[in-house]
Amino acid sequence: KFKHFRDSIKILLTSNIDSRIKLAHQKYARDLLIKMNIRYPNHLHKPLNDDTYMNVLASSKIVINISEVQFNHDLLSPHILLGYNLRDFEVTFCRSLLFTRYFKDINSFFEENKEIICFHDKTELVDKLKHYLKHPSLIEKISNNGYQRALRDHTWESRFKNFFYHIKDNF
Repeated sequence: KFKHFRDSIKILLTSNIDSRIKLAHQKYARDLLIKMNIRYPNHLHKPLNDDTYMNVLASSKIVINISEVQFNHDLLSPHILLGYNLRDFEVTFCRSLLFTRYFKDINSFFEENKEIICFHDKTELVDKLKHYLKHPSLIEKISNNGYQRALRDHTWESRFKNFFYHIKDNF
């Protein structure tokens, strides 16, 4: 099961110290996933094909999107990049309620607290999750608003229309 991982270890251990640090973080991430899978066996999934992934999103009432990454995908980097990713749109197209980390441009795509829910830190995320889980009608209302916005503004057709409109008016 971990043969590829063991082969990677052999290669990385012969490399420089930076690779050893990355290996330690890979081992930590792997161990964390194993522990989480034991504690929450029905909540974590192995890599999914596209159809299964979309079915998981569509069958979820709430999807939490952690959209931050470390600069250069380096787990040791203190520089965190925030921004949107494809999941912001996939979730709303599946009529699920999107909880996503707040970043300054999110409101150009969706209206916060009307079409999606944003959070700034773990405490706020937990508080908002508790609130919405107690109010399923709000989950339904906001996820439907997000879906309507996605259909209106975030299809390929609407994006291309907007693109060509912009070109026509500016060139």
